[in-house]
This record gives sequence, C-alpha cells and structure tokens, in this order.
Amino acid sequence: MNNVRRTIPYITFAAGFALGCIVTNNVLRHAELTADQALQIAKETLQKAGPIHSSWIFMKKERLIKNGLTYYTYRGGISRLENGEQKQYTYYIDSKSGAIMDVDPPLPKESQPSS
Repeated sequence: MNNVRRTIPYITFAAGFALGCIVTNNVLRHAELTADQALQIAKETLQKAGPIHSSWIFMKKERLIKNGLTYYTYRGGISRLENGEQKQYTYYIDSKSGAIMDVDPPLPKESQPSS
C-alpha cells in the first residue's frame, strides 16, 4: 500500500506532462499569424525587391482560391518609387505560413525578391 502512495504523484505528473505536450502541440499546429505579423513578414520579404515607401494591411482575413486550392490570406499593399513615380502593389499573404501568395501587379523581373 505504501508503494502505491509513492507512485501516485509520479503517475499524476507524467499524465499532466503528457496532456500538456499534446495540448501545446495542437495549439501550435493550428496557430495563425496576426495581421501585424503578416504585415511585418510582407514588408521584410518585399523590401528585398527595393525600398518600400509605405505599407498597409487589412485586419480581416480573405479567402483566396489559387490553382484550385483555398487559402485564408491577409490582403495588403505597398508603395514604392520607381523611375520617380509612386507605384502601388497589392499582395496576399497566407495567414498560416506567411507565404506571399500573389502580388498585383507583378513585380518587375529585375526587382523580384530572391529566396
């Protein structure tokens, strides 16, 4: 009987630890970017193509269907000076991965960000 009393705290600890690991893994797997995080990623990525004059993002996610697949994205935009003129670009960034799904109009080939 004494041995059972000694092992109960260990069993309780192990069960709590295992449950905590499962819950944490599940939460992290389904975590999504906030609009502010998406904006920061977009700016860092698109700045590789050249200086950004200004940027913005919508706080509400939008559905984007691309190549037959559905993504939930944030829509945002940047402006840049090109040849002395301000040029506007709209982008869509995946709310889960942070990947830029589309830029409209497409960035000129010579100024596309490298991976």
